Amino acid sequence: MIYLRHYIIEKNKEAVIVTDEGEFPIWIRDFEKHFQNLEKGEEIENSELLVTLAIRREIKKKAIRRLAAGDITRRELTRKLLREKVYGGNADPEWVEELLAKLENAGYIDDNGYALRFMEKSLDKFWGIMRIRAAMREKGFTDEHIDGALEKLSPDFVGMAKEYIEKNLNGCDRNTVYKKMYQRGYISEEIIEAIDALNIEN
Repeated sequence: MIYLRHYIIEKNKEAVIVTDEGEFPIWIRDFEKHFQNLEKGEEIENSELLVTLAIRREIKKKAIRRLAAGDITRRELTRKLLREKVYGGNADPEWVEELLAKLENAGYIDDNGYALRFMEKSLDKFWGIMRIRAAMREKGFTDEHIDGALEKLSPDFVGMAKEYIEKNLNGCDRNTVYKKMYQRGYISEEIIEAIDALNIEN
């Protein structure tokens, strides 16, 4: 890889190194540390480092943009970033974990808070616990996050089931109500208790 020139983008704190294989934007601090003494036409001995730094800069920017767009779990963001291919390569998994740990410590990632918000919205839709757990696991929440949100919110699933049945399944027979509520993620015991309390017959 041959160094041709570079230019600085102060507002982005970036130095873009132009080579015979393309342009590689890196942070100015990395440029000053590793590449500022390069001369035109010189072979870049640590070209692998240049590519790695360019990848890390782009992945960090993608992480910040995604976090700015709305809630996402650390696990889901990890999967997303590891799939990203930039400058012909992927970010190192250990470095991605270090990056996300820093972002989490800075408050940009809050799985516990997100778990509460997600569960509150799910409860507003009258979802049962099985459906909530499945949806939250798909989003990347751990069982610890799910159980923590459940403990804080303490939802009354039987009461929710009764309210939903009265509003949406009035006039349906027992078997139909059971199937509909099971599809919404309620467990058998909750459905039967709600059906019995409402005196729904076959």
